[in-house]
Amino acid sequence: MTSFSTVFINGIPNAQIEEHSNYITRLKNETDSIPYVVEIQILLAMSKYSKIYTKFAQDSVLLLESPEKEFEGTFNLLIAILKSAPLDSLPSLVQSFVKPLVNKSNNKYCAKQKVFSNLYNSLAPTSSLCYDVFLTIVDTAVRYDEIDVILPELQHLERWVSTEENKPSYELLLKYLATSPMNMPLSADATTQAHHAILIAICPENFFTFEDLFSLHPIHTLKGTPLHDLLSVFLNGDLVTYIQFYASHTQFFADEPTLVHKDNVWKLCLLSLTSLGFSNISRELTYSAIAKKLQVPSENVKMWIIDVIYTGLVEARINQLSETITVYRSIYYVFEREQWEQLGMKLNGWKQSLAEILAVVGNVKLIAASSQGGVVIGASVVMVPEAKVEVATVEA
Repeated sequence: MTSFSTVFINGIPNAQIEEHSNYITRLKNETDSIPYVVEIQILLAMSKYSKIYTKFAQDSVLLLESPEKEFEGTFNLLIAILKSAPLDSLPSLVQSFVKPLVNKSNNKYCAKQKVFSNLYNSLAPTSSLCYDVFLTIVDTAVRYDEIDVILPELQHLERWVSTEENKPSYELLLKYLATSPMNMPLSADATTQAHHAILIAICPENFFTFEDLFSLHPIHTLKGTPLHDLLSVFLNGDLVTYIQFYASHTQFFADEPTLVHKDNVWKLCLLSLTSLGFSNISRELTYSAIAKKLQVPSENVKMWIIDVIYTGLVEARINQLSETITVYRSIYYVFEREQWEQLGMKLNGWKQSLAEILAVVGNVKLIAASSQGGVVIGASVVMVPEAKVEVATVEA
């Protein structure tokens, strides 16, 4: 429905399930025996996940009573739980999820549509469920006499279809460009296709890797052109670099109508957040640091975090109370010397941590043996010599 995907999809399934059941219990005002939580805990212990998914989907209407501040996050958590179900069960779960929400009469039209939009954006673009959820959005708009709000979305149908069609054409272009010999003049067609390939890589919202394209000989021949410079910004730069480039190349963007500034900003924000996450693996990253990096208000940071998680560029857990995230994994879209050095530092840190753990375990065994007057076989204090991971420089 929109360029901004807003579904929180990370976390441990069991922890999410327990968190959701506890929330339902609070909405139901269960204070003593908490039967809802107990029922879910029993199903978890028996690994009857299919029954849990079904129950949660059918009880989705209960979440309509959530406070406004918690509304979207609560439904996003439920969507994340349901998406961990087997693919063959998703159609029935989605129907069970949306049906009571559509049929429930209340004044929460905008909130419902936000939930359906998040559900739509969480689905794979090729999923047949996109059709069903889109019809649900239209049906809800009709019920609330808000169909005029949906009509403008129809103008994007052609772009949605063309984005999917671009995927195979882009792969074929890469293969075609890779056949161009380096010791021969580039044909006019190869130059045209190289130009086209860059636009295909930059424009769609779901392309984030440019290294394969950038390494091709026909792309190198475009070096010095604004288009090649823009590709370099996406490959190596960040949002600040792009904004500076945009300000100094107004005519270039005017001549390339397929390059939409706001779409480029959105994509560069995600790539910038990805690189920031890569530099802070396993460390807490504050909302303020993210806001500074993306040049956005702090209240918009959560949306960007959820977007980057949904795209698969980052895996992280959000702590809304402390306004921090902990990044578990980040896909870096270019991996050069700087990234190798960061990886080397992390490996050295892990190595030192393991050495300290082994030393502690060895000492504990020795202390335990001496206190019991016995002999420990194979226990020793392990000393690991200090070492560093060297980064080799490869000349291109």
